[in-house]
Amino acid sequence: MPGDFSGEILEYVTKILTFYTATTLSNAKSYTPEECEAKYQRSVACCLQSYAMYLQTVSEENLSEVANKNTTLIENQKFWNFHKHKSPNIRSAWYEAISAAVQKISELLEKHTAQLVNSVFQNLDESDPIVLPHLWTAILLVQVNIPLWHKHVNWEKMLQPKLWKVRLCGGKARWKEAVAKLAAGA
Repeated sequence: MPGDFSGEILEYVTKILTFYTATTLSNAKSYTPEECEAKYQRSVACCLQSYAMYLQTVSEENLSEVANKNTTLIENQKFWNFHKHKSPNIRSAWYEAISAAVQKISELLEKHTAQLVNSVFQNLDESDPIVLPHLWTAILLVQVNIPLWHKHVNWEKMLQPKLWKVRLCGGKARWKEAVAKLAAGA
């Protein structure tokens, strides 16, 4: 299709997310380390949100044409580490991107199912209000779209203590629906 830049967009997003660091994205001679880090965090959060929007808006035909570029991003370990980032904006954007990926390119995530499920459920007890809606959306989408998700988590060691913590803290999210869905899957 003339004027379709989806491949270029995906390459740019992948490069920002997998190649650059806070020191390589900005000119360290012109900016303080704090300014470089702030720019990096904004760029990463924007690229993760852009990736989510890209997945939601690009046609299935175009997604299949650039499957190898999606695979390049998904197979990069740096992509999977963003769920542990100190910035809530980056964590939030990562869960947003994962939610879109689970819905649109789940076949590309198949060999990363264990990593995906653990990355999402690992932060079940997240308390940051910026992250919560995107995290719980990702949790519910994983439960709906990945039939054997429960085989990749340990109920006694990971899920039960985190769910109990969420319940004791007042259930800052839709924990009742999640508990019902967790019980149905387990």
